[in-house]
Amino acid sequence: MNSSTASAMLSERMRRILQDLEAQHLHELASLSAERWRQQSTQVMIVEQELAALRKENALLRAGLAPASDKIDTPRQSNEGSKEGAHSVTKPTPVVEELALPPEEDEMIEELPPPGDHGFAANMKRLRFFLVSDKFEITMGALIMLNVLFMAAELQYDGLGLGNELGYRWFTVSAAEAWPWGRTFFDVMEVLFG
Repeated sequence: MNSSTASAMLSERMRRILQDLEAQHLHELASLSAERWRQQSTQVMIVEQELAALRKENALLRAGLAPASDKIDTPRQSNEGSKEGAHSVTKPTPVVEELALPPEEDEMIEELPPPGDHGFAANMKRLRFFLVSDKFEITMGALIMLNVLFMAAELQYDGLGLGNELGYRWFTVSAAEAWPWGRTFFDVMEVLFG
């Protein structure tokens, strides 16, 4: 047997070994991925069941029909999917606000305090009421648009100055001569709008 025949045989044998290893590796990856997916989906189901139990208890707490026991039983499943029995979760101290779903906007804000009340708590209620109101959203939108207009005017002011410096035909006066108040005004607006 010459060296070229031996190397061709070795190459063919090596190619088959590599193909077998690749097939085995892909099979192992597929089985590991399936097992990981089963474990994660089982964990998700357990969490969803515990969350459903907590929501149910929260509804009972809100209705004033709290269960008498200190434990909530939720089904627990093993990795194989069979039930291992009930899993006891110690019931936390009932705090309805923490377990509650986000309230509607109408429920979130109480009524405004009376006009004569100027205490800290009353002022905070007024501020909270204003910050979640449509008036606040409209005010912020208007301020943003005003800032955009000031930025556009400042760009125009800078363009007047650059046009004069470059000697364009229609820019015969500098920006400071055309708008003498411009630089001061735009500096003040930059401080105000940040």
